[in-house]
Amino acid sequence: NLTIDASHDLTISGSIFNTGAGTTTLNSTGDVTETKTGAIKAANLLLSGTTGNYTLNNPANSVGTLTMNTSNVSYVDADSLSLGTSKLTGALNLITNGEITQTGALSVIGTTSFTAGTNDITLTNSDNNFEGAVSVVLGKNVSIKDADSITLDALNVSDNLTIDASHDLTISGSIFNSGAGTTTLNSTGTVTESGGASDTA
Repeated sequence: NLTIDASHDLTISGSIFNTGAGTTTLNSTGDVTETKTGAIKAANLLLSGTTGNYTLNNPANSVGTLTMNTSNVSYVDADSLSLGTSKLTGALNLITNGEITQTGALSVIGTTSFTAGTNDITLTNSDNNFEGAVSVVLGKNVSIKDADSITLDALNVSDNLTIDASHDLTISGSIFNSGAGTTTLNSTGTVTESGGASDTA
């Protein structure tokens, strides 16, 4: 295990390489950033700090499971990424070169954006709670579940799209399915469009 605590800002200018099965923990109440030469490789990465703002956008990052208990997170990974139980009081932006899955519930107060390219995004934990708008820049088969109401911003998928909302579902951006798959919107409440539109191939 590796733990780094910073009372203020933290800059990663070199590689953090944890070869074991333990957890690499970054704990900060300030801004955490990477330079072009800074990258993180670990089986498990925990980002914590109630007011932390993490911008870890080096495309060489490679983490197995990412867990977040902080404010804002922007993270880029070179491979597939699994999300552990996480709570963010701010926004979340994830970009991967592989599929995005989860092993625990994800709670985000701010906006959420996922980019997985031609890979799948499977976030079907029944306790997920996205309070801000959710967008998918690009994904193949995308499945997202919310324990409450959900607002969808722009969604761009290339095969199947499934959205499950336990309450209301609001479409505020365009839903574009460029593939031959099916777009499924499932809600036990009201489904409305607020400036959004759907376009399926």
